[in-house]
Amino acid sequence: KKVKPLSDSLECKINYDLDLIKYEIGDHFNQFHYDTLQGNTVATILIFPPTSLTGESYTGGELVFNIANQEHIIDTSKFDDIYCVIFSHSLHKCTPVTSGTRKSLVLWVGGDHYK
Repeated sequence: KKVKPLSDSLECKINYDLDLIKYEIGDHFNQFHYDTLQGNTVATILIFPPTSLTGESYTGGELVFNIANQEHIIDTSKFDDIYCVIFSHSLHKCTPVTSGTRKSLVLWVGGDHYK
């Protein structure tokens, strides 16, 4: 087989918005919500850098999902490695940060393919 150029393999162009979110002591989004999906946005990707990379530790700021009326808690302050959470159309919230600063990269992903 010959090498196929990436442009010939591209099924769809994916668009994204990237934000750096910073929560300090007392900051939260402690109400279950769905991300407002604009246009053809289909997923949210959260990337949590390890505290060893940011040099900042924190407590609180848990990511909580409500799936089938059950809460699933992810304590992002405990990660030793980069951690990525991908979801779509899921109820979720962030509990208040109780110490330090919580940082995450948030990507809202979509593309023409998903219209």
